[in-house]
Amino acid sequence: MAWNVVTSYLDSAARNLGLGEQIPHDQRYELAEEYLEVCYKLWEGSWESDAVVRDAERGIFTDPAKVHDIEHKGRYFDVPGPFLCEPSPQRTPVIFQAGASPRGSRFAGTHAEAVFVSGPNPGVVRRSVAGVRAAAEAAGRDPRAVKVFAMLTAIAGATDAEALAKRDSYLRYASHEGAMALFGGWTGVDLADASPDQRLEYVETDATRSALASFTTADPDRDWTVGELARFIAIGGRGPVVVGSGATVADELERWVDEAGGGRVQPGLRGHPRHVRRLRRARRTGAARPGTGPDRIRRPHPPAEPGHRTRPAARRRPPRLPLPAADHPASR
Repeated sequence: MAWNVVTSYLDSAARNLGLGEQIPHDQRYELAEEYLEVCYKLWEGSWESDAVVRDAERGIFTDPAKVHDIEHKGRYFDVPGPFLCEPSPQRTPVIFQAGASPRGSRFAGTHAEAVFVSGPNPGVVRRSVAGVRAAAEAAGRDPRAVKVFAMLTAIAGATDAEALAKRDSYLRYASHEGAMALFGGWTGVDLADASPDQRLEYVETDATRSALASFTTADPDRDWTVGELARFIAIGGRGPVVVGSGATVADELERWVDEAGGGRVQPGLRGHPRHVRRLRRARRTGAARPGTGPDRIRRPHPPAEPGHRTRPAARRRPPRLPLPAADHPASR
């Protein structure tokens, strides 16, 4: 099981939760830091691995001496008691995250076992990947242990010309207004009345800062116009659209992996399942490198060495189960 940890960015979401307005950008990550700290304490430190006895004859389900209050008192949360139910065998889910702002990268570097990144070209993505891995190293973690998934939309055809015709047909149905509404939701910047020829510029908001940065400050070699932006995100969102035969798309996927700093490409395929089959066929015929499929995010590892400080449940969990890495905060 995995959990994509998202610090909500929409004002409407804040209002639905009883807030007058959205919490400031960096403060949302401070709140999320403490929220995860509470979760780790509940999942890993509250119930000992042998707390559940399931003794029907004596009428005992749980040994209360092996269930502990976490006694958390923080800036945002006070949680004095124990976890309210038996934890799963996994306890802490695999942590996914997608923050790419400086504060978001620091949060991902501390907690994420896998991160989603996006950008219009490999250079933008490479900078995001480098930021997350530097943050992981600063947090005392192995930077290569953070798996990276880059967003990319593939439109495949039997030939390049067929795929380009498909792409053009999709664009004929795309909505400029819809693309601007999507972008406005991400960034908090309303471009509904902007001229298609207007140059895009970065402004600081409390929404998703990296979404606007991807097309401005993080991509200094190109000046995007509002019209170009609408056409770009209409099909692929914040990620690129790769168009061509299965072999052409496979070559481009490899280029992205090589130039964007490693990791994996997460395809967002548009149209028919034939797109997927053509990519698989390209891999079988050697047009895509073997061995570039998803790696395991977690691997079983033995208990920590004596004297190493880990949460009690992490020390007692059977070593065959997939654990967070020893340098992950859930294991400390």
